[in-house]
Amino acid sequence: MAPNPPVGIPGQNYAIYWTPDNTVVDLNSLIDPNSGWTLTDATAISDTDWILGVGYFDPDGSGPQASYQRLFLIQVPEPSSALLAVCALACLGIVSRKRSITG
Repeated sequence: MAPNPPVGIPGQNYAIYWTPDNTVVDLNSLIDPNSGWTLTDATAISDTDWILGVGYFDPDGSGPQASYQRLFLIQVPEPSSALLAVCALACLGIVSRKRSITG
């Protein structure tokens, strides 16, 4: 089981979304930092402001139990239809990039 990925390290995945004014927001900034979660990938966004993704959950913080990967669902501030298009394109780009890197 992998530990929580470090935050702020280049090359790591971060679950993000773009606001209507093209500002990038790390979804981790929308959750309690003591929740045990590190959100790493945003994979879909709905027209009702919900984002589905993958992250790591560490149930006991720095305790002996290892973190593990889980799905998350989070509601974000009102995205515009342009944001939906940008997120969809970004997700497709990330998937394509991962596939080309892994072979």
